[in-house]
Formats: sequence, C-alpha cells, structure tokens
Amino acid sequence: MTQENSVCMQSVDMDLTCLPPGNTSLQQACVVIENSQTVTLNAPKGSATMKSSEKGIGMSLHKFSFSQIFGPDTTQAELFENTVKNQMNDFLDGKNALIFSYGVTNAGKTFTIQGTDRSTISL
Repeated sequence: MTQENSVCMQSVDMDLTCLPPGNTSLQQACVVIENSQTVTLNAPKGSATMKSSEKGIGMSLHKFSFSQIFGPDTTQAELFENTVKNQMNDFLDGKNALIFSYGVTNAGKTFTIQGTDRSTISL
C-alpha cells in the first residue's frame, strides 16, 4: 500500500485592529495607518530605537502589510463581518477553521472573540 504525501497550500489572512491612540501626541504619532493594508510605525523621539537609528544602527520607521487593517473606529459588527463570519459559516458546514487573536494584555482580544453577554450577531 502506497501512501501519498499531499501538500495543501493555502494563504493565511493576517488582519490588524488598531486601538484608539492614547491622549499624548507621542502615542498618536507612532502608528500611522497608510491605507487598508499598510501600517507604519515611527520610533518615538528620544526612544532607544530612535537614538540607534540616529547613529546608523537600525531604522526609526517600519512598514508592515496585512490582509486588512481596521482602524480605531471599527465596530465589533464590522470586524466580525469582514474577518470571522465566513470562517464561522464554513465551520458550521463541517470545515476546519482557526481564528487566532494575539496582542498585549488588555488590548481587547477576549472581547473581540467573545463579545459581551448581550452582544449577538446573526450569521
């Protein structure tokens, strides 16, 4: 009996949700949403990263690309519709699905995945 090795190549959607900036101008200037797929991180003035970049070691600006970027004004319903809904429907139809939320403590990961007791969105 021969066993075939089959490889399934699929892309993974990597979405980013940006929280509202803090009240300081420093926090507001560090993260810039360029468009629906690109975010730029600027090193804060006086930070170790900025000082290193001024010495020619490293960079003070970093660009990252995502499948989709959701700004601070995005509602839970919009986030669900654009990221999770299709996977949930596929899962309910018997297909495999993985929804993974990653971020710092108190960033809203659990709320993003579970919502509240009162929040319901129909599929």
